[in-house]
Amino acid sequence: MQFENRIYSRAELREREIDTGSDGRKILTPVFWWQRSKGFFDLEVGARYRLSYVPGKDGYAKLGSATLEGGE
Repeated sequence: MQFENRIYSRAELREREIDTGSDGRKILTPVFWWQRSKGFFDLEVGARYRLSYVPGKDGYAKLGSATLEGGE
């Protein structure tokens, strides 16, 4: 499967049967609708970010912040 350099929705990942657990070159992380206010929908595709995660109430880690590398 050839990845395009863009952001995929969760539905597209499912439809295209993209395995998000096997590509060590990229980090694939889901962004949910309720995280829109944190600016995750506006991240620049292809840029390098430092990601931080926070524990969720369901026991899974959630994306907490994305800081552009070199832009601190």
